[in-house]
This record gives sequence, C-alpha cells and structure tokens, in this order.
Amino acid sequence: MPSTTSKCLLSIFMCLLILLLSSCEDFLSTTLEVDLDEHTNQPVLNGILEVGQPITIDLFYSESALAEASELLDTSNIQHIKDAQIEVYENEQLIETLVGKQHLYTDSLAHLDKDNRGVYYLISSIINISYFRYVGTRAVQPNTTYTLKAISPTYGTITATTQTPPIIPLEQWQLTDTINMPDRGEHIECLLSFQDPNSQNYYGFQLMAYRDQYRDTYPSGFKSRCFMTKESSFNKTINNPFANPYNANRYCNDLVLFQDVLFSGQHKALSILIPLGYFDNKDKDISKRKVKLHLKSINSDFYQYQRSLSLQEKNNGIPFAEPVPVYSNTSTGMGILAAFASSEVVIESE
Repeated sequence: MPSTTSKCLLSIFMCLLILLLSSCEDFLSTTLEVDLDEHTNQPVLNGILEVGQPITIDLFYSESALAEASELLDTSNIQHIKDAQIEVYENEQLIETLVGKQHLYTDSLAHLDKDNRGVYYLISSIINISYFRYVGTRAVQPNTTYTLKAISPTYGTITATTQTPPIIPLEQWQLTDTINMPDRGEHIECLLSFQDPNSQNYYGFQLMAYRDQYRDTYPSGFKSRCFMTKESSFNKTINNPFANPYNANRYCNDLVLFQDVLFSGQHKALSILIPLGYFDNKDKDISKRKVKLHLKSINSDFYQYQRSLSLQEKNNGIPFAEPVPVYSNTSTGMGILAAFASSEVVIESE
C-alpha cells in the first residue's frame, strides 16, 4: 500500500496539475484587443502610358486593406479625385494640362446565375461604364522622359516621372511544324523575330484569339488565351508548367514578362506553340478565326510594377510568406507611372 508520504506528494501533484490546466484555459480563452490606427486615405496616381496614344491618368483615394473584398472590387466605391489639374512635361517642357471629366467606356460584365436544376452558368454582357478620368490629346512619344504633376487644393501635389521605351517591331513571322501534345492536342509552331537594341530592355508577350462569340464578353472579339513555349528568358513566376515531351511551359491569360539578359543587342527569335483549335472553325461560323500576337517593349517601371503584383499574388494566402509591397514611383501618396510600346501581328485562318 502507498505510504502517507506518497499520498501527500500525489495530492500536491494533482493540485498543481489542476492549477496549471486552469491557467492554460484562462490563457487560451483570453481575447486580445489590438488598437489599430484609423486608415487614412492616400492619394493614388495610376498611369500606364502607351506610345502613340494620348495620356490617360486615374486619380483616386486608397482603400483600407481591411475593407471587405466586395467593396474593393466594386468600382462604384472608388473615391475619385476630381479637383486636380495634371501638368504633363515632355523632356522637362510643359506640353499640356489635363482636366478630369466623366468618360463613357464599353466593357464586359460576367456573373454566375443558377437554373431551375440548381446548375450554375455564366452570363456575359457588354455594358457602358461612366468613369472619371484625366485624358490628354497629345500622343506619347518613344524614348522620351515624361513627368506628371497632379496638383489639387485638397491633397497638394503628386509627381511621377518615367522614360518611355523604344518601339521594337516584330520583323517577321512564319508558321512551321504541327506538334501533337499529349492531353493538350495539336499545336502549330510560330517563329517570331525582332532586333533587340544594345541596352537593357524589358518585354511582355501576349497571345489573343478572335471569335465572333467572344464579342458577347469582349467588345473587340479578341480574348487572351493560352500558348506554350520553351523560351528560357520568359519569367517562370507567372506560368503554368506541366510535363510534356517538348519540354515547354504553358502560359495562360496574362502578359508574360521577360528581359534581354541572354540576348542583349542581338537578333532574337521566339518559338511560340499555338493550339490548332484557335484556327479551326468547327462551329461553322461566318467569321475567320484570328490570332493576335503582341510584343510589348516595356520600361523598367512597368516591369518592376508587374513583377511586384505577380509576386504579391503568388504569396497571397501563404501565412509565413514575406509581404511583397507593390512597386510605386510617385513622390507622395502611392501609384505608378509606367510606359510601353506595342508591336503586333495578326494571323488569320485560311
């Protein structure tokens, strides 16, 4: 039988254990109150300049990161800054002053609906959107420094500067072999080439396909689609690779970024694999099928901005990932002023 001393020690141990568990319960059930600073709206300047087109600038106030997702996606909640004037300087010379006004744009709207069987389906429609925006009249020039000064009696002045890139045309293209990809069907190879200038350059590539039915959602009839390539200079952070005999990576619905580290100052050829279905007309519609290939010469600001957005999206939902700040080049507030020049070819089905 246990001795009196053993019983005493056991009783003490049980008392300590009960106290410890009670303390843990109190700790785990404790609600911590954290005082967060009230969100202060910051002015945001967003402008992506396209060579050959007028300058278009959006000015608005930032939203709190703690706002509901539905609020952030609803464009009607955007607080536009309407009392500003934007001075545009081209190589340090004032060339025009932008005054904001409402503009009517045609856009697409898609939403899910449910039929009487409980099956969800997508409804797409084209809508007209009224949007407050600052739009210029002068065409943006290549190889030019632009400085914008947005002056408002409400928030003061925001300044941003960017250098537009050169126009780099696609010199030639040709369709070559048809390649069968397991689980992906037949693809046709398209060879593109361009001359890279003898300096540091950045690019974006995008493939778009045309069908008449796309007009229900996309006014131009062109929709960004997937393609494949084994081009080693394409950024791997935004692709969707999968195993295949051709050792190619698949890219979908995005502008694929790359730079000229491996071919600076050289004549560059790109091999793009296009799904043959983009040219097939099995639906027997009247229109020809078309594929548009975009090569965009982008500046450093554009490249860093898009890269930061891509990395931020990649880390989204990963609890221990380092936060990725979105690249900004404005003097105060936040936002981006960047530029690109576009070159394209359109390939039609026979």
